Amino acid sequence: MNLLEAGEIDACAVLLDSYENVGMARFGLHQSFLQAYRTTVALLRGEWDGLEERIDALREIGLKTRRVDAEGVYGAQMFALSRSCAVSPSPASTRGRPA
Repeated sequence: MNLLEAGEIDACAVLLDSYENVGMARFGLHQSFLQAYRTTVALLRGEWDGLEERIDALREIGLKTRRVDAEGVYGAQMFALSRSCAVSPSPASTRGRPA
């Protein structure tokens, strides 16, 4: 996604919305890619609410469609979430975590 590399987060989100409306985006590998990019956009925007659950769900999709990448993507996204929450914690991001 060159849009993310260029820092065009909002443009990438619009593109993902369009892609989601394509029928094949609801299945298999396409679903995995779509959710991975949606999660990345949420991380970049600082949208922490429910993000850990979305990352967990993406891991489950990935284990079914792209097992070789699933754990690496999961680890990178959870690291980014944990690091971001440590720098800028919100009440939702600290729920269930030790103080």
